[in-house]
Amino acid sequence: MDWELLIATLANLLGWPGILFLISGTLIGMVFGAIPGLSGTTAIVVLIPMTFGMDPATAMLWLGATYGAATYGGAIPSILINTPGEPPNAATIIDGFPMAQQGKAGMALGSAATASTLGGFVGLLVTFLMIPLITKFLMAFSYQEFFMMAFLGLCIIAVVGEGMLIKGLASGGLGIMLSFIGYDPITSVLRYTFGVQYLWDGIPVVPALFGLLAIGEIMDLLIKEKTSKKKLI
Repeated sequence: MDWELLIATLANLLGWPGILFLISGTLIGMVFGAIPGLSGTTAIVVLIPMTFGMDPATAMLWLGATYGAATYGGAIPSILINTPGEPPNAATIIDGFPMAQQGKAGMALGSAATASTLGGFVGLLVTFLMIPLITKFLMAFSYQEFFMMAFLGLCIIAVVGEGMLIKGLASGGLGIMLSFIGYDPITSVLRYTFGVQYLWDGIPVVPALFGLLAIGEIMDLLIKEKTSKKKLI
């Protein structure tokens, strides 16, 4: 590894105007992540045309900062309105929204920001040091490993839904049923698309989370508002 080249690249990125693109990308990513239905990927798609003509290293810094900050931005609606801004923020709802209901929204947002920042730095460092091994590991990733990841997800449902066995089984079964929609990767047969071309690639994660979580929260707020109005009358 050429350490001199690496140090020179970092010096250019963290100097001017690299630091400006780093800060602006972070702010843009937070805005996109905080809007349910949008994501870091959406932000990247919007910003790519603006990177034409830019220095490649600076463009990658800008896009990387935007994508990374979107994950923390998604924690904002998760904590405040019980709606994940991005798929990874679905877990933030478990502790974040109850803290907001207790008047500790600021503490929850600060904890999410701290965890996101530290996780980003540690993850970047580990990834950088493990690149030679990660390349071989990813090339060996196949259907068996994907099955174990899915099995791990089901195990997590059992842990999160402790004391609510029926609800945990129902939510896990619903998730598995939704994952069947689209092309079968083995036989290429369309499953449960009902002639709708949009469903050929399956149900995207963001619309699924938005529909399952955000719509339910909206209905709950509407019911509570009607109940409070009746009490006032």
